Amino acid sequence: MYTGAQVRDALSETEKVGSRKSNIDGYGWEQGSQMTIGCSRKGRVWSKAAGTLPDFIKWAENVGKKLIDDTIDTSQIIKNVMIPEYVDVLPDIGVLNIEWPSELLRTSEERIILSVGENEFDWFSVDLRCLSVDHSAATIEFAIYEDEHDNALGKFRLTAKGEDGYTLTQFSGKELKVTIGNTERRVDEFFKDYPPLVRFLDLSELDGNILLKTESSEIEDIQPERLEEWNWAGVDVKKESIWKKGVERKDSVQWHTAQQYIAGGYEIVFDDDGANEAADLICIKEEDDCIQLRLLHCKYSGGKEGGERVGDTVEVSSQAVRSARWSGQFKKLISHMVTRNGRHKTGRDSYLHGNGTRLIGIERSSRFKEVRIGISVVQPGISKKKLTRDQAAVLGSASSYLKQTIGIDLDVICSNK
Repeated sequence: MYTGAQVRDALSETEKVGSRKSNIDGYGWEQGSQMTIGCSRKGRVWSKAAGTLPDFIKWAENVGKKLIDDTIDTSQIIKNVMIPEYVDVLPDIGVLNIEWPSELLRTSEERIILSVGENEFDWFSVDLRCLSVDHSAATIEFAIYEDEHDNALGKFRLTAKGEDGYTLTQFSGKELKVTIGNTERRVDEFFKDYPPLVRFLDLSELDGNILLKTESSEIEDIQPERLEEWNWAGVDVKKESIWKKGVERKDSVQWHTAQQYIAGGYEIVFDDDGANEAADLICIKEEDDCIQLRLLHCKYSGGKEGGERVGDTVEVSSQAVRSARWSGQFKKLISHMVTRNGRHKTGRDSYLHGNGTRLIGIERSSRFKEVRIGISVVQPGISKKKLTRDQAAVLGSASSYLKQTIGIDLDVICSNK
């Protein structure tokens, strides 16, 4: 049995010496949710999931259908898996997004606190941003930002060193600490054990010194039919957020977008704009046979009209990719919204339409109805008529990720000019 980052070479050797695969164990996505799966040649199948007895029965029935499906070619199982590889040079391609390590994402948000001396910052007020990439030196610099003042609390440097591991140091800012439950650690020490995940435009992923890359990494442009043109007359497209320094801005991109979805019959339109948001706007409505959930990521335009600015696509595409983790997590999303609404320092109400009572009512209905998720980016700086190859590639990367993981297409709301 072969495990670890050199498994690619070992698998090639098995074809030469007539060996056969004995065990496969991995994780991925199925029907919009993350899952794990393992199996042995002798017939044992397992998962690292935990749940109720009905959950186990449902899982077993699903596995059983695959075991008797003779259309599955078992020789092709590992053809499209992400093979780990130690690297000391990074892919010569742009970064799509940087994410907190999964060990934090799996933790209840209210149990995470960052602190600098006597000052504490809850999970809702800080965010992670990529600053720069040196591909040849395999170095990525990133920072933790406080959302309210757009202030970098600390800057960090990650360097991949192939089989020699990786280094991660804080090079700017005061000592940062993170408290998870009852455990407190320095942030740089935490990152040494659990580095942030860096995802590139070809959807390869860097985890410390290990690059996970599929055999096929061609970037597909987003399809033109996924772009929906809006008229932005009367909107200052260079204003993104509804709220800025305590002032409500009804000529902003977010406000205009919210009004369209209120008019479209959504019962809940929730302003979640801020660090570690699920989306800028969360829109929900209950229908006879399902619950429609739309996560909207809004971004201001880099110019007064839609143009050929690739920068207008990168950050909003990154936000769309990060929000995939909410698929299949409707109850957790509701909890996020309830907690989020109670923590605004300005005292503003996040409900642009609807209220908490109706939100809880929809949550109860979700026990019996399917939740159908959709993810959109809203960027008046993108013009369907002037869409460039680089813009199409960035949006295509985000769309491919959503299609491969949670099985949906990315929708783009853009300018009609």
